[in-house]
Amino acid sequence: MKKLFSAAAIACLLSAATAYAAPLELNYQSIWNPAQRQNPEVIEPWTKSFEKATNGEVKMHLFYAGGIVEATDVQNGLLHGMVDAAGWSAIDIRRTPYVYMLGIPYLTKDQPHAYRVIKKLYESVPELQKDFQYPGKLLSFGCSAPFAVASKEIPVHSPKDFEGKRVLVTSGVFGEIVQSWGGIPVQVAPGDVYVGLQRGMGEMFICGVSCVKGARVHEFCKHMVVTGQTSVSAFPVAINREVFNEDLTPEQQKIVVDISADLGEKIVASFLRDVEDTYKEFREAGMEVYFPNEQEMAEFKEKTMAVLESWYPRLEDAGIKDPKSWVQKYYDIAATVD
Repeated sequence: MKKLFSAAAIACLLSAATAYAAPLELNYQSIWNPAQRQNPEVIEPWTKSFEKATNGEVKMHLFYAGGIVEATDVQNGLLHGMVDAAGWSAIDIRRTPYVYMLGIPYLTKDQPHAYRVIKKLYESVPELQKDFQYPGKLLSFGCSAPFAVASKEIPVHSPKDFEGKRVLVTSGVFGEIVQSWGGIPVQVAPGDVYVGLQRGMGEMFICGVSCVKGARVHEFCKHMVVTGQTSVSAFPVAINREVFNEDLTPEQQKIVVDISADLGEKIVASFLRDVEDTYKEFREAGMEVYFPNEQEMAEFKEKTMAVLESWYPRLEDAGIKDPKSWVQKYYDIAATVD
């Protein structure tokens, strides 16, 4: 005897099957290591919010820097689906030259201004939009903290204090900045800064304030000068395009976009708290934290602008035609942002 099922019964069966369907399990690789406060303050709550916002349909599992792919290969990993979502550092001039160009000297005044400038540039420059979207669907972005230089013994207040001094750097861009101030860059791996200063490889170290703290150099450095937004890096957060377009339903896509809308602002706010706590911690450790006066800061800016001469051919080699005009365009747009 044939059994007949009513439309209502079939609907109930389908509903039950949906209710017990396994959730979509995704992974996210943070740009930061476990100790960096942006993870517990911002990234961890954000990844956990996927499950609640989708009623358990989507889970996002957090991995820290290097947890799935090497930190230097995140763009490629995101593009080819080795990670489902990730934060990446916009320092690859070959793949994303218009994002890389955000690092031109003193484009912005401070970190909140840097965030607003990047948003304005993103809205105004289609080439920059394309770069930001290169490895995946862009969800949000943060930006880097102010630059600082830690010094073991020598008070540092202006560029003249760098002349002939060896300064540890972790990238070629930092090295160019140090050279513009008259210093001698000594390139080391990020994990070797502490030992490098201990062993006398250099008298100073330059990086973002948070990186200076992470290197624990305040344990034996006596001075630090904050040189402001000497350069800025964007930290985009993106999801693999196939995962977003094919694995998520339209409703889930909207949820993911919505819960990511204020992620960048939260990252910047976390950095600001970290920077203020760093200043306090360093002072309590007996370290001088110095902010250049107007004249000294003008000297830093004037000296640093010399690095553009090495930026222009590099940008041209990366495919940007008339890089001087492009750089000026970035400065002009930034000048319109309060």
